Amino acid sequence: MLESVSKLLFGATPNRRSVAVILMAALMGGIALCAAYAADDALTAGVAVVVFVLAADLIGGCVANVSDSTNATYAAKPLRDRIVFLLAHAFHPALAVVALGAPIVPFAALYGYMLASGLIVLGVREASMQRQIAAALMAVGVVGWMLLDVPRLLLWFGPVYLFKLIYGFSVEHGRR
Repeated sequence: MLESVSKLLFGATPNRRSVAVILMAALMGGIALCAAYAADDALTAGVAVVVFVLAADLIGGCVANVSDSTNATYAAKPLRDRIVFLLAHAFHPALAVVALGAPIVPFAALYGYMLASGLIVLGVREASMQRQIAAALMAVGVVGWMLLDVPRLLLWFGPVYLFKLIYGFSVEHGRR
């Protein structure tokens, strides 16, 4: 069981340095966000736990998805499995809406945009174009996110979520 969780998070052949970088980014990002919002009245202990878990998972996922091990592990899977991975990431916006009371429209729009963008990137076979298209879609998505009415506590969410799934996951970084 522990081996399958490790493979899910770090890929089939992670090295210790890569795992350390992923875990440090996840912890530092979660702690930094909670510390930054510690003075907010809205940051109760329960909200802080949810923000920390979301941030650690998303930020750690950004780093993991561009690591050689994780990226190669998922790139080797059939397209169907990669699409399921993108679909399953509805849980991040859903958690923000349900547990943090975030408005549903911007988070549903973010999920739809991520899914459409991820599918486009997965469909591109030329490696350099895949990276370029992913970067373009991510940049446009970040601008769109900034135009939505999102609580200050969750402004970070859209850019990190898009990076993790459009650029980090959907791009096969090992291909040249």
